[in-house]
Amino acid sequence: MAEARAEEARAALERANAMEVGVAITRAQLLVVERDSRVADAQLVDARKKLALLNAGSRAEDIAEAKARRDGAAAFLGEGKADLDQCSVRAPAAGTVKILVTVGQFLSTYAPATLVQLTLDAK
Repeated sequence: MAEARAEEARAALERANAMEVGVAITRAQLLVVERDSRVADAQLVDARKKLALLNAGSRAEDIAEAKARRDGAAAFLGEGKADLDQCSVRAPAAGTVKILVTVGQFLSTYAPATLVQLTLDAK
């Protein structure tokens, strides 16, 4: 795409240069065509550089940075899963759980109290 634009801009510049300034083309129009040609050439150079980078593959430091970000995200996920496990109560068997305390109820570590009661399902 960039090559086609650059070729078109060069052809337009050649046509404009062939015209006599002040008769077939104004000086301003010639300057616009010259500018468009330079811009198209710069875009072509940029596109070729980007293609060369893509063909060369990823740089080692980019790969290392991506792996570090991946490992950091995995650690963050593991920490979140551990936090979730700390917030969950799992029954050791299938049954019905009855909560025996209420929100805000005072409990003491010196006088143990039953918090939940598990009634096993009959099979």
